Amino acid sequence: MTPEKQRIAVLELMGWKGPRHPDNLAGMDGWYSQDKEVWWVTPNGDRVMIFDVPDCLNDLNACYEFTAHMTYDQQVEFAEILHSIVLENPYKAWWNPTPHETFQLLDASAAQRCEAFLKVFDKWESQP
Repeated sequence: MTPEKQRIAVLELMGWKGPRHPDNLAGMDGWYSQDKEVWWVTPNGDRVMIFDVPDCLNDLNACYEFTAHMTYDQQVEFAEILHSIVLENPYKAWWNPTPHETFQLLDASAAQRCEAFLKVFDKWESQP
């Protein structure tokens, strides 16, 4: 999955509407702009330009936004998937992490967190 596709998928799950979203296109009728591809709609309905859209793949603050709204079960699944991504082995319920492994999980990158988030919602597309 390309970084751009990941970013768009995460933002859409967070409630953002991209340039090609039907609600965004309808809201653009009558707007004069040389490039309508740069406009996004925030979860609360404000229209912003693309440089104001969170860069979730590189910004841990943006990742906090999506993890803050997950249910308990989604958080558990997220943690299990993140474990598999960061430590590169399947999660086991009986697992008792070492301090170093715990630190590795806490130090997960924004991109790793986005991958786990997309997998929780079955939006991750594996590369062929």
